[in-house]
This record gives sequence, C-alpha cells and structure tokens, in this order.
Amino acid sequence: MEVATTLLAASLVSRARPWRLANAPTRLPELQGVAPDVSLANRADQPGGDKIDRQRTSRESLWIELERAHCPAARFTAGGFLARHNARSAVFEAGMKLFIERGFGACGVQDVTDAAGVPKGSFYNHFKSKEALAAEILIAYAKGTPERNIFTDPKLPALARLKKLFAALNEYFLRHYEGCMIGKFMAEVSDDTPRIRESLVGVLNLWDEEVTTIIRDGQKQGSIRKDLKADELAAFLFDSYEGAILRTRVEQSPRALKAFVKVVFVSIAA
Repeated sequence: MEVATTLLAASLVSRARPWRLANAPTRLPELQGVAPDVSLANRADQPGGDKIDRQRTSRESLWIELERAHCPAARFTAGGFLARHNARSAVFEAGMKLFIERGFGACGVQDVTDAAGVPKGSFYNHFKSKEALAAEILIAYAKGTPERNIFTDPKLPALARLKKLFAALNEYFLRHYEGCMIGKFMAEVSDDTPRIRESLVGVLNLWDEEVTTIIRDGQKQGSIRKDLKADELAAFLFDSYEGAILRTRVEQSPRALKAFVKVVFVSIAA
C-alpha cells in the first residue's frame, strides 16, 4: 500500500499473516504417549539406532496425521511441529493489531493469544509480560518500513519532503479512525509501566531527530523560518499532530487533520 511510505503509519499496513489455528488443543487425547521423543534425535548415539529411528519416524508420522485429521487448516513445519518463531510472530502481530485498536490497558494477554490462535501459556515462552510485548511492538511501530528517501532525498526540497510526510500520514488516518497507538500509550503510561515509558521516549526521540533534519535542511534552503530552533519545531509538529489525531478519532471527521496541515505549513514557511 502507498501508506508504507510514511514514518508513523508504515507499520500499520497489512503484513503477510502467519497461520492461524484458533481454539486448537495443545495436545490431542489420542496422542498421549505417542509424541516424538526428541531425546532420540541422534540415533547414532543410541544402541540399536536404526530401529529407534524407525520407531521415532513412525510416532512422528502418527502425530502429524492425527493433528491433520483434527485440524486440517493447520500448517506444519518440516518436522511436523509448530516452529517457535511462528508462534512468536503470531503473538506479535495480534498484539500489534489489538494495541492499535484498544490501547494497552483494554487489551489482556488472553485477548492477544486468542487473536493469535495459540495457547495462553505459549505467550510466556516468548515474552515475559504484556508490558514486554508492548515495549517491543512500540519500537517496531515507530520504525515501520518506510521509504527512507523521503527524509534524505537531496533532489526533493526539504519543505516538500515535510509536506509529503504529513500528506501520507493524513491519507492513512483519514481512513483509519482508530487513531495512533503511540498517542494511546502516551495517555496510559504510568510509573507501573517503566518499559513502555522508556520505549515511548525512544520513539518520540527517533521521530524528532528525523524531522529535525528535514527542518534544518529547509532553514538552510530558506524555505522554513529560522527564528525557531529546528528540534523544538520538530517536537511541536508531532505533539500537535498527535492531538489532531485524537480529535479526529473523537469527531470521526477529517477536520482536525486538514486544519493541522493548513495552519502548520502557513506558519513555518519562511
């Protein structure tokens, strides 16, 4: 999607989705005592290794066939079992989606694992807590997958780069009234969530630095006013924009975002 060119909205676009296995049991009753014994993986080290290998292969095949019979939509790795990184990706993606929609407080671990289609216990194999997941998601959300040349392309004047950035952001948020995850988390952060606070500070600093560079270029080019410090102006732009996103979410109207662009670019022009 074209929104992938933005900094703030880039990580919100659709991504390749890992498999879903909703409400699947972690182990079927028929499989008790049948699961492969991973301790026999090195048959050369075992007495009667060839026989053990054949037995293990037979047990693995039965496990896979029974799983497929009960859950035909499931995908399997080469060895017949869910890879750990696939479960982690499913949890991460589900968390991203739910945090964007609900914020931090209104989304629990059970909500995330239900949406990911994995048992709740699997969550703690990959993340120590909901806060740990949220802190990691915040960093990924901030970085996204933007076309980096929007910030550094020397052929594009600085003021044009800045306008292109906020035009792309507006295009996204005018179609997605659920708002910005960063803004939601900033409203919820507290002394009880130090990791989230730390991640938020890092995100805001990242955005400020990248936009500060554009503004400094514009000041050198004479297109952006010089009586304001570039870093202070960059921080003000994002602070104001987050407020416009919140109001857009409340009003379900594009008015605030359109007003932001109109007022800002008249005000900062040299």
